[in-house]
Amino acid sequence: MNASTEETNMVLHFGEALTSTTVLSLRLQFLSLLGECNGVETITADLSHVPMIDSQGLNLLIGMYQDARAKGLGFRITGASEANRRLFALVNLQEYIPLA
Repeated sequence: MNASTEETNMVLHFGEALTSTTVLSLRLQFLSLLGECNGVETITADLSHVPMIDSQGLNLLIGMYQDARAKGLGFRITGASEANRRLFALVNLQEYIPLA
């Protein structure tokens, strides 16, 4: 995961599947970035290059959303593939996390 900041928006660029084998490392990276987000108002998770998301990946995204909200930050998801959008619809994720 790489991060870039555009004005008050921190964009997280994921380049791998969000699965049980990757979530621990990604979670630790996110928590580190969250501690350094002075001046940031919104976090955007760019899933353009994420081929697959499993249940642990969904939990990661939900946890990131909750952590961001706890700090008073907005959180949204962009670039989800059609398959990942169907997964989000199955669990009603878009009811809680904005999808663009």
